[in-house]
Formats: sequence, structure tokens, C-alpha cells
Amino acid sequence: MGEPGDLRDGVFVVIPDHDSVLMVRHNYGEKKWSLPGGGVKQGEIVIHAARREMQEETGISRVITLRQVGQFTLIKRYGLVVLFEALGWDGFPKADRQEIAECRFFNLDELEVVSSDVYPAQLKLVNIFLRYRRHPRPIYGKLTNPPIIEFEEQGV
Repeated sequence: MGEPGDLRDGVFVVIPDHDSVLMVRHNYGEKKWSLPGGGVKQGEIVIHAARREMQEETGISRVITLRQVGQFTLIKRYGLVVLFEALGWDGFPKADRQEIAECRFFNLDELEVVSSDVYPAQLKLVNIFLRYRRHPRPIYGKLTNPPIIEFEEQGV
């Protein structure tokens, strides 16, 4: 995942199940909950990185498509982060017990209860996804607190 201040690009994937999203807990670092994801390797296309990270961290390999939700600048770990939504996924998420300690679906109420155990940027990404899930095009901007999202004056 890099070091603080390391401006690598990253990807994260929202894997929805009804009114819940899948989160993973790593076996290293602060061991907080996060969306599945990680760094983009040199020369790797971001959507391929998202599929790779999703499969490595959850075991989910069958997805009809990954829809780009947005692209954000983070302050700490990554320079640019692309957020995707897994559409038409199939399988049963399972932690590999090496990198990932556990996988679990959380609804919004549960996430609020455990928010101190979720990386703050990850909570922002989940909230953006939930609020703008049906937006017709990707959202771009800085991941501020709270997120500031402005739309063009074209009826959006």
C-alpha cells in the first residue's frame, strides 16, 4: 500500500448487496475496515487493477462490469484514487487470512456504529457512493471533509 506521502495511484471497489457494502479488514497497519482495493502497479490499467485487487482481497472474480463512480485526490496515501462499483458480481466473499483478516457486509447504520474502526477516507468514499449511486457520470474532485461535489448547470 505504500508509505504515507507516497503518491501512488489507487483503486477501490464498492461491492453492493442490497442496502449493504462489502468491507475488508487487513492483517497489517491500523487493521481498520476498508473497501477492497489498493495500489495500481506500474503500467497497469486502473480497471484491471480494480479487478485484481477485488479478486485478491475478496475472492470475487466474476463481475459483469465495473462502473466508475468517481475519481478523487486523497491527501495521505495515494495521489489519485478511482472508485468503482461492481455490477453483476457472483460468488461468496472470503478473506484469504494472509493479507485480509475478514470480509463483511455493512449497511449504513452499521458503518456509523463502527465508524471509528473504518479508515476516514473509506467512509467518505462509501458515503459518496451511497449519495450519488445513480448519478449518470463519474464524479471528480478532492476528497474533502465533507465532500464538496459541484455539478454542471445542465439539469444535474
